[in-house]
Amino acid sequence: MNAIIRRGISLKKTARLLVLILIAVIAIGYNLKLNAETRENLIDTYRELDAADFALQEIAPESNRLQALASEIYCEPQLEAALTYLMEMRDKKVKFVVESLKYPSIKVLEHSDNSATMLVQAEVAGSFFHVNDPEEKIRTVRKKTLYQVQMAKIGEKWKIKQIDFLE
Repeated sequence: MNAIIRRGISLKKTARLLVLILIAVIAIGYNLKLNAETRENLIDTYRELDAADFALQEIAPESNRLQALASEIYCEPQLEAALTYLMEMRDKKVKFVVESLKYPSIKVLEHSDNSATMLVQAEVAGSFFHVNDPEEKIRTVRKKTLYQVQMAKIGEKWKIKQIDFLE
C-alpha cells in the first residue's frame, strides 16, 4: 500500500513538474516572439527615420524649419551634428537627392524599452545639386557604409541618438 501511495505522490510531482516545464516553454516562446517583433519594429523605425533624414537633405536649402524638422529625427548628441550639416547645406544652397537606398544588413545588437543599438550596412546612391536657377548637378555619389546607430525613445517617439561610422 505504501508503494502505491508513493507512486501516486511521485506521479503528482512529475505531473506538476511537466506542467511547470510546459508553462516555462510557452513563456519563453512568447518572449522570443515578442522580442523578434520588437526587433523588426526597431528596424522599420530606423528605416523611416533615415528616409526622413534624406528627405530633409533634399529640402535643406529651402527650409527655415531645419531645427524643428531635424529634432523629429534626432536627439543629442547627433542632433547638433545633423543641424550643422543641414545648415551648411542651406548656406551653400546645396541639396542631396537620393536615387536609391538599400540596407543589405541591419542587426539589432541590443535593445530595451527606451534604447537600442544597431549595426547598419547601407548602400546609397544620389546626387548633390546647387539649387541656383537653373539647378546644377555638382556630383553623383555611390557609397557603401557600415555604422553603428544608437537610438533613444523620447516620450513615445524613437530618435537617432548617435551614429558611429565603422568603415
